[in-house]
Amino acid sequence: MSIPVDVYEALEDALGKESARKLVHGIEAAVEATTTVKLANLRDELFEKLVTKEVFLAHMEALRAYIDQQIGVLQARMDQAIGTLRAQMEQQGTSLQAQMDQAIGTLRAQMEQQGASLQAQIEALRAYIDQQIGILRARIDALETESRSRYDRLNLKLNVVLVFLLLLLTVMNPTFADLLKSLLGLS
Repeated sequence: MSIPVDVYEALEDALGKESARKLVHGIEAAVEATTTVKLANLRDELFEKLVTKEVFLAHMEALRAYIDQQIGVLQARMDQAIGTLRAQMEQQGTSLQAQMDQAIGTLRAQMEQQGASLQAQIEALRAYIDQQIGILRARIDALETESRSRYDRLNLKLNVVLVFLLLLLTVMNPTFADLLKSLLGLS
């Protein structure tokens, strides 16, 4: 870095040419040395902060290993949670199956009881119907017998009436009267 010409000329006027040149040269050397030191320090500081490719890859591998480890831990936790949920679901499924089996058994028992009750009612109704059919058959037989008896009496009465009618017709017939007179000799 160099000092501006105006400053150099002002120093020449104040100190003289040779003294100003030495002073400017000393200042430039001091500034350059300070700049070099500062640059070296800055470079070292940047190198400390900057990472080399190998260090970066090593850090990435370490990070990848850490992430894989965390994934493994999470996978183990998930597997454990899934196992717990499966066990709970199986337990609840078994419990529900037992409840369903119990309910089905109860329903079957009720159905069988109702079926037996209905069967008994059906048998009682069948016996009642058979009894009523027997009573009706007896009445029908009695009516049939009574009807036959009435028919036979009516038939007999009709036969008697027919005989009387035939006799009456015969007796009232003039030809028969003449025959009867001739047989009896009444004429």
